[in-house]
Amino acid sequence: MKSYRDTMEDLRFSPEDKAAMTQSLLEAAAAGPQKTRRRKKPVLIAVAAVLAALCAACATGVLQDAVAALSSHFGSEPEQVELIQELTHPVLASDTDNGVTITIEAVLGDSERSFLLCRMERENGQPVLPQNEDTKNVANGDNHLMFEEGRLYSVISYGSSTEIPSEITGDIGSWMEMLDFTPSDPVLYFVFPLDWQFSPRPTHEINLTLTNLYSHEFYYTTTPSSVIDTPPVDRDIPLVDGTWEFSFLLPQETQDISVELADGQTFLPGSGPVYPEVTIQSLRLTPFLLLLECTYTLDKEQTDAINALYDPACQLPLSSWTKMYLADAMMDTEFGSYITLTDGTQITFGQLGGSSGDATTPGQYSMTIRFKEVRPLDTIASITIGDVTIPMPKE
Repeated sequence: MKSYRDTMEDLRFSPEDKAAMTQSLLEAAAAGPQKTRRRKKPVLIAVAAVLAALCAACATGVLQDAVAALSSHFGSEPEQVELIQELTHPVLASDTDNGVTITIEAVLGDSERSFLLCRMERENGQPVLPQNEDTKNVANGDNHLMFEEGRLYSVISYGSSTEIPSEITGDIGSWMEMLDFTPSDPVLYFVFPLDWQFSPRPTHEINLTLTNLYSHEFYYTTTPSSVIDTPPVDRDIPLVDGTWEFSFLLPQETQDISVELADGQTFLPGSGPVYPEVTIQSLRLTPFLLLLECTYTLDKEQTDAINALYDPACQLPLSSWTKMYLADAMMDTEFGSYITLTDGTQITFGQLGGSSGDATTPGQYSMTIRFKEVRPLDTIASITIGDVTIPMPKE
């Protein structure tokens, strides 16, 4: 995948593109204000006013930078960049503390999932991270950058306006995904993923607080088998102290571009008598997610075979372990299920991204795969699950 810098060099917009982007920003400004609250500065700036005053700059500058940054992380193929541009909207909520400014530049997403793109920089233009021995390797795989606290708060309404709104709050400090960077960079980009499958997308103001950026470093200095004699390096490295607070609105007109593919199909998740026949109850695909709900029944032979493989050391109930065993067969990167792109490329579920699932209800299983990259639906030809292949609907 291209780095942010490479993507910026390749990304270009035609005059027609710029005009269309400018028009969309003007329409967003006319729709109403989105307030940007700066806790430590006396002037409150409405996002709509910023967009109206700097519209052309946003169209060719801030928004273009946001699309380039997001494309470097979520896919830089032309079809991916086009979809990212279509689903990216400006936010421009900003706060400064201790000489460091964080700006929520944009939100990428649809009705199922969103990503907040954030930019972090020092007012004096110096590198964001301390330049010392402790932090020179924070960009490698032994480190994970996160905030000590990241509190997200909003109010959501279910159904009609007469219903009582519910509050949502959560700690998202460790959810942060850093974009490609080096320790000496004067600007850092990162994203926060937000899922909306289990609660309505907030229509009220969202409040976000971020506190103290640090890195958790973990690695072995010798082989893991010698860990008793030589324990691993396992420590927190303070990076940037501060508290940043934001208030903003998400774009309200979100696209539902998901495709429902379930029609009672049945499949075997693997070969051999241990695997039962599974029936698909729901199979929904979006550019960001694959959501699968299915049911199954184990006969005595299958139950006995799975029980024989069960290892109590996993500390899971047998029923939960059984479902994880079946799910692992679908996520296997070599033999598991996969999507086939229109160019013939096959990408297994395990390669698509991380998965989570519900393993509590007997005979039922749900799985959510969160894609590492944006997947335009018109580039997908079919989905193969176990021994069944389901073609994408033709337009």
